[in-house]
Amino acid sequence: MDKAPLNRAHQLERKAESLNRQKKLDECIQCHKEAVELYKNCLQLGSDKNSQECIQLQMEWNERQIRILALKKSYLERIEREKHLKETSKSHPKEAMEKLEEKIFQNFESHDSLICYLSQRGIINTKHDHSHNTISELDENDDPLILRGSKHPKDDSTIIEELKELSSQLRESVQGLLIQLDDRNKEIEQLRNQVKELETQKSHKREDTSENLRNTFGEKLMPVSSSLVSEDILEMNNLPSLDPMPDIDISKFKQFGILAVEEPDVKVNKTNKC
Repeated sequence: MDKAPLNRAHQLERKAESLNRQKKLDECIQCHKEAVELYKNCLQLGSDKNSQECIQLQMEWNERQIRILALKKSYLERIEREKHLKETSKSHPKEAMEKLEEKIFQNFESHDSLICYLSQRGIINTKHDHSHNTISELDENDDPLILRGSKHPKDDSTIIEELKELSSQLRESVQGLLIQLDDRNKEIEQLRNQVKELETQKSHKREDTSENLRNTFGEKLMPVSSSLVSEDILEMNNLPSLDPMPDIDISKFKQFGILAVEEPDVKVNKTNKC
């Protein structure tokens, strides 16, 4: 059996692995497809049973990789679309809101224009005496409509009038929802600004506290939380320096029997440096 197609298929597999690490999924899938075709040619050329089984397994592995990579590509594309939508909604919330509102009212206009077209075509004719009876409207208790044996469905004019009423109610409801949504978006934006401002103030406060500590105790002192620092410690820098210790003549204490052991007169000069 010619080993050239088999070696070429192995090269394509290694190339596909490299492309997969680089997230070049389209080229990776193409390499696996070419490898599958080469393995098919090897199956036609070979006659050894063991070799054919091995080639068959390698071909199935490449086919499985093609399916996996296709799923991975679809998943990454969906994640990218969702990420783009989130970034767009965050960066341009007002524009997204305006587009939604415009789309809703375009649907309303299309619905209203259809009703106007049906009305102008002459379907509505209040003076015309219909030969059939219509279904009774909802009574004051909002009971459901009940079909009687001798009554026919509503005529076209009644249906159009009801469509107009429903369209008006739906328009008012959607307008109310849009107003509420706009209010919520404004509240969320205000809260975000407040949180950002508080975080900035907190960061500045920490920096000022750390700078004060370094100026007071030196650069070697690590910055600590302001809640752990006492005001007395910060004011230690303003305390006056201590006076030096006076000269003491020990021989004067011998006559009072304070020193039991006779010692030569020694003058000790002690100075406390703070």
